[in-house]
Amino acid sequence: MEKAGRSRDHMKILPACFVVVGDTVEEARAKRAMLDSLVDDANAIASLSIALGHDASQFDPDGPLPDIPESNQSKSARERVIALARRDNLTVRQLAQRLGGYGGLAMVGTAATIADEMEEWLLSDACDGFIIMFPYLPGGLDDFVGKVVPELQRRGIFRQEYEGATLRENLGLPRPGNRFFEKDVVAGLVPAISIAKAQRKTIGVAGTSPATTPLMAQNDDNSSRAKGDQNPAVMPPAVWPLPAR
Repeated sequence: MEKAGRSRDHMKILPACFVVVGDTVEEARAKRAMLDSLVDDANAIASLSIALGHDASQFDPDGPLPDIPESNQSKSARERVIALARRDNLTVRQLAQRLGGYGGLAMVGTAATIADEMEEWLLSDACDGFIIMFPYLPGGLDDFVGKVVPELQRRGIFRQEYEGATLRENLGLPRPGNRFFEKDVVAGLVPAISIAKAQRKTIGVAGTSPATTPLMAQNDDNSSRAKGDQNPAVMPPAVWPLPAR
């Protein structure tokens, strides 16, 4: 980041996190198990076979995962799957269903236990927030917003209100310079009519006072707006637990 002239604080790490909320840990785990059971067996076994580098259809589906010999398959992926089976005491069928569903970062528990996990990640600088994934809608979203978010706010690690009107502002990121614009224009105001005229086609400014109208560079999706008083950046979902800075 420093070599690119950017601060390390300007790189935000937001891992995807699958959340299943219950009034008790047992209830949350039962919800996850029910969701995993909906995965088609053939597809689940195929996913497990790919992860292990071995034909999992030959294993006893209701028995523990047997010892898996080395193969040319990715060792790190293979070891993660084996560790998951051992840690959660999963049968081959349960492991296959887990991989056939969602095999990434998951937090399954009560509002308090999920908040504990998120707090540990955030306060240890393991990440700057999470992209929340819900098991189903709208119930999964309602559970998270109604139960987990208030607990995160109580602990002071989730905002009470948005800091700005754009995703960039809410992430606390400055707007970098744009090599296609004059440096004075990037600062936000047009100092001269000649520069404003030169830039009108690119940024779509028309019929405004070049001395007072903030110009906006093209948005990240290469779209542009005709006026400088509207920012097209997308607001972040209200369920992103970004730590208070």
